[in-house]
Parts: sequence; structure tokens; C-alpha cells
Amino acid sequence: PTALVTDTLATASDSLFEYPAGATFPGLYATVASAHFHEYGTTSEDLMRVGIKNHENGQENPFAHMQLSIKDLMNSKIQRLQKEGR
Repeated sequence: PTALVTDTLATASDSLFEYPAGATFPGLYATVASAHFHEYGTTSEDLMRVGIKNHENGQENPFAHMQLSIKDLMNSKIQRLQKEGR
């Protein structure tokens, strides 16, 4: 389902005007996040804490619960970037 959601959000903008300018929903959210980083000194770790909090809040739902730490998230990001050659 993640790939389907990503594809849907990536193509949900106006394909004639917004998409050629890179104004996809993921691109726009990335722009907002970058502005927040700059304005308030927010870090990637801060955003990861939101995800962890959300997972902790979902503990009542056995399908939603994923035990992830910031270290786990950082390691997975590093591994992904290494695979991509970045």
C-alpha cells in the first residue's frame, strides 16, 4: 500500500501546471519541512519523534504498533542512502 499511496500523492496535484514545476504533494511537504527547519531549528530527529509518538499512541491497535526508535529510523535512512549511492 505504501507505493500506491506514494504514487497517488505524487500525482494528485494539477498535472498541467503544478507537476511540471515540481509541485507534487511530497515536494510541497518537503518545502514546508525545510522552511520549518530553517525558521525554528527543527531537525530530522524532531520529525522522527512525531512518528515514534504516533506509533506509541497506536499501541492499542495490533496492526498499527511498530516499535521503532530514533536510532532504528536513522540507521534505516543511512542504509537506504548507502544503497542509493548517496
